[in-house]
Amino acid sequence: MEAIMNYMPYVIPAVGMLGLIFAFFLTAKIKKQDRGTEKMQEISSAIHSGAKAFLFAEYKILVFFIVA
Repeated sequence: MEAIMNYMPYVIPAVGMLGLIFAFFLTAKIKKQDRGTEKMQEISSAIHSGAKAFLFAEYKILVFFIVA
């Protein structure tokens, strides 16, 4: 068990880097996909604007907790 603990300072950042690399490749793959029909793009735009509005409202509340 102690031998495993000696490698942890190297394993944890390595796994984090692998996760970031995977996220980069997954993002690139998704961005290459077709955007879909006009109706799909319209729905996507509505979801996007709703998500932004939700996050803005969430951040307005969280700022009080962060300042405190």
